[in-house]
Amino acid sequence: MNDNYGRWQSDFNEVIQHCKDSSSSAAQIIQWLQPETSDYFVLKPQFSGFFYTPLDLLLRELDVRSLLITGIAGNMCVQFTASDAYMRGYALHIPEDTTASSTADQHKRSIAMFTDVLGADTTASDQINFIRLLKRADEHYAKMN
Repeated sequence: MNDNYGRWQSDFNEVIQHCKDSSSSAAQIIQWLQPETSDYFVLKPQFSGFFYTPLDLLLRELDVRSLLITGIAGNMCVQFTASDAYMRGYALHIPEDTTASSTADQHKRSIAMFTDVLGADTTASDQINFIRLLKRADEHYAKMN
């Protein structure tokens, strides 16, 4: 997902190609993260991945109960997406080393908010135990229903 800022006719494949053709670091990142043809994608118009997008409908269709959220900026897009996901009942995992904000203080406050307010697991990415995360998601889902 990426902010689309009102360009309602954007094409996901064009966005990918534009990044690949760039001489910036975006070209390298796209090489690492380039989606497969079978991957789902959602272009978001603003800060939250849920705001005016079909993301919640897609996740529910796929029976997703837990989200691992990463991105820039932790105190904006990640925070809005995580808050919207929390309000929709998803278990949240936001590894502290997979988000960034403009300053170290903003990053620290974001991580504290994810943990204290949203109940997110912020375990660093190299410490994630995916079996434990799945169990936690099932427990979270059972409590919500």
